[in-house]
Amino acid sequence: MFFFLFLSTPFLSSQSTLQIKVSQSIGDDYLQGKVLALDIGVNVDYRKKYYIPLERDSAFVYSTNVKFNLAITGRQFGSDDKTYAYATENYLYGESVLSYPVKWFVDPFISANGSTMIIPQFNLINKQEIMFGKFRDPITSQQNLGLAYKYNRPNIDIVSRLGLSLKQIRAEKFTSQTDDYTTYNIKENYKSEAGMSFRAEARIILDSNVTYKGSVDTFTTYKDPSVWTFKFENEIQIIFLSTLTSTIKFNAYYDEFQAKRIQYVMSTKFGIIASF
Repeated sequence: MFFFLFLSTPFLSSQSTLQIKVSQSIGDDYLQGKVLALDIGVNVDYRKKYYIPLERDSAFVYSTNVKFNLAITGRQFGSDDKTYAYATENYLYGESVLSYPVKWFVDPFISANGSTMIIPQFNLINKQEIMFGKFRDPITSQQNLGLAYKYNRPNIDIVSRLGLSLKQIRAEKFTSQTDDYTTYNIKENYKSEAGMSFRAEARIILDSNVTYKGSVDTFTTYKDPSVWTFKFENEIQIIFLSTLTSTIKFNAYYDEFQAKRIQYVMSTKFGIIASF
């Protein structure tokens, strides 16, 4: 589907944002002692929608979305002179959606998306840097076929999609998401799951300088439909003086394959933003 990017077709809308964020913190607790941290992040969100005319006053609508999120933190612990640097946000995501507006309550669609890490990813555990991924290792792709619902108002834009899905994960060295632990002597580098997915995205303009963006992404397999994975992302962006921004994020995740509990991340960052 990605070849539609290169078609000479009229586009309905285009939106791109670039954010550069910096934050600094210092703390002292009984677990880690004194900690000095500096975070620097870059976020790019590119969206474009194309109109592909057909015969008899009908048309396909093709939309694409690319997200680039990278944030690096540097930390020093107490009297330790070593600086530990690792990524706290580290993913590249791309999605293409082809829908056919049939003037029903919902519209049929097909889509494909993929995600991976941008740079080598480390976790800091007991001051030990443990690497668990890098660019294209692992890489996750998903193909979907189903029905989409859209709700558009001047300050509200909501899109939800429900469909059949095929999810695939490929890895070379870092096989924690692909390996079947029941086969002790074999390390699997590929995993595929067929099931159902639901994804919803919302963008609400609360004020001329305040915008909320959120998304819910869920997936379950036919093999065990009682187990769902989900990703719930929320972001409130406040703009000052046209280019300065404060971003409040709350993200929650649940993946039983990783841990049988909800994982979450909360953050507040300041920086500059440019839209084009």
